[in-house]
Amino acid sequence: MEQTIPAALASAAREFGDAPALAEPDGPRLSYDQLCERAMSIATVLYADHVGPADRVAIWSPNTHHWVLAALGTLCAGGTLVPVNTRFTGHEALDVISRSGATALFVAGPFLGTDRLAALRAAAGQDRAGDLGRLRRIVQIPVEPGPHPG
Repeated sequence: MEQTIPAALASAAREFGDAPALAEPDGPRLSYDQLCERAMSIATVLYADHVGPADRVAIWSPNTHHWVLAALGTLCAGGTLVPVNTRFTGHEALDVISRSGATALFVAGPFLGTDRLAALRAAAGQDRAGDLGRLRRIVQIPVEPGPHPG
């Protein structure tokens, strides 16, 4: 048996199918089949943006089902996961994202009163060393209820 997280996910989907795999309080419940299917959908989007093996994908979001799906999708695409602390400022997150060489970013929409994507863009506009131009895909994750741009 291949010892990778994507292989374990596929194996769990085959073995447990419709059994619950992920349940978020007041949120969705996903079976192993659904979890695997959604992770592979995210991997397909990343592939379409030429994000694959050896590429780094940053996730700046709290622990929700979106984080799990983004992480699994990244790993299924062969990417390397770069978690970014949700308590970081825009400048701190930009530093991690830039130095990691991330080519894709999953970022929380408004969360705890902060629009992280706006903070990141503001930091990039002020900091010549920080670069968002290398990102091939930015996905804004809806964390709190309400409208979300992007």
